[in-house]
Amino acid sequence: MRQVAGRRAVAVVDQSVAETMLSLADTGGPCFDPAELLYALTTASVQLLEVDAAAVLLIDEHGRLVPVAATNDSTVELENLQVQVRQGPCLECTRTREAVRSADLDVDAHRWPEFVRLARQEGFRSVHAEPLCLRGQVVGGLNLLRARTGLLPGEDQMQAQQLACAAAIGLLHRRALNHVETVRAQLQHALASRIDIEQAKGAFIERHGLTPEAAFERLRSEARRSRVPLRQIARAVLDKPPDSP
Repeated sequence: MRQVAGRRAVAVVDQSVAETMLSLADTGGPCFDPAELLYALTTASVQLLEVDAAAVLLIDEHGRLVPVAATNDSTVELENLQVQVRQGPCLECTRTREAVRSADLDVDAHRWPEFVRLARQEGFRSVHAEPLCLRGQVVGGLNLLRARTGLLPGEDQMQAQQLACAAAIGLLHRRALNHVETVRAQLQHALASRIDIEQAKGAFIERHGLTPEAAFERLRSEARRSRVPLRQIARAVLDKPPDSP
């Protein structure tokens, strides 16, 4: 009986990963928002993989990494630090175009001393970073953080790679469809949306006691139901009185 239940649970996760990949790669609609795609990637990573936090950095037109989405404030600080000190697993994975792993940050403190110091301060013990890459073209990096030591399980490592690749496909596909939407335009759009999305998530967390992931899913569901960009929904939430449902 336990084996059957286990197989069912795995099947549900596999289906969720497949559905998320399709969603990330499908960016041809008129309401596409790069911030929504990247927040969906970080949220799905925490929900589907054995990780406690996730963040995404995109490469700008000058080849620099810029933090654009994260599941919590401490992860944002870690991504900002990587950019400032030019060291960290996410930067390394975009340079090598390969996954970067640390099963124990204390053991690997010599690799990224400043990153490890802050990560340990925030309670993280291990990390897995995946490049957002398609056929050698890297557009960013996905940072996955764990509050315990140990590598991601093999299945999770494969799924992390698939999710990161799907996000890369989505971003590159959109750029190919809309030549005006250059790297700079896509990044600026994502950064502008990020402010409203983060504030709207915070409003939902405060008003309804939701987790950051649940708050984002509520925003995203409303955007899809209304068929409007996610940022527009976020602005509507912020314009409501604090005691509104």
